[in-house]
Amino acid sequence: MTPGTTTPMRLPPLDGMEPTRLSAMKAAAASVRDIQHNLALSGSNVVAEVLRDAPDFYEWDHYPAGDVYDPVSHSQFYYHAHAPADQDNVRADEHGHFHTFMRPPGFPPEVAQPIDPDGLPAICPSDGLTHLIAISINFSGDPIRLFTTNRWVTDETWYPAADVKRILPHFNVSHDGPCSQTSAWISNLLMMYGPLIELLMDGRDHAVQAQAANQPIQNVWSDQSLEVTSVADISLQKDIDAILATVP
Repeated sequence: MTPGTTTPMRLPPLDGMEPTRLSAMKAAAASVRDIQHNLALSGSNVVAEVLRDAPDFYEWDHYPAGDVYDPVSHSQFYYHAHAPADQDNVRADEHGHFHTFMRPPGFPPEVAQPIDPDGLPAICPSDGLTHLIAISINFSGDPIRLFTTNRWVTDETWYPAADVKRILPHFNVSHDGPCSQTSAWISNLLMMYGPLIELLMDGRDHAVQAQAANQPIQNVWSDQSLEVTSVADISLQKDIDAILATVP
């Protein structure tokens, strides 16, 4: 794996943030904290919940089987792990990671069909499925990192960062489906880390454009030397405390 950027990214300053957004982030941070606490009391965590009905855990398989998909919001996620030989500076200390997605029926109306550099509608290999963010999980079941990926990794439809930022707030997986606590946790985590994820999306586009300097961008999207396009280490409890302590 070759990250597109090694520049450390952190949650941007919260002072002066628009009050409505900060309020939503605070509610999300409190929910993430409470979900993790409740799962820990029962000896579980967000990964154990998605693996609960799996008799075995196999590298590359999706968990839960068939992914989690919300037919109302059109949000989707799954958990998987790579082979040990595929570990690197991004995945060296992770057990696996969640991939999160949205499908076009859940997009806000201002997000249009993407256009490729030749002015033609972009290829939509997965019914318009677009990747939002990946969440690395360590062996204790805690999130340690957020990262974005190149298009070939998930066979997604590529939308520019400006559009993905518009899509992000609409991610929400119903809490009455499979592994409901994990679904609620991921939905709130994406809200809590919204400003940081937006920075990562900008970093993703910058990495792809830099890689495209000497080749057509269509080739960059399938260039397997560029897999991870931006990365941010996170410290969940510290970030929760910082968000909850911020005064609008």
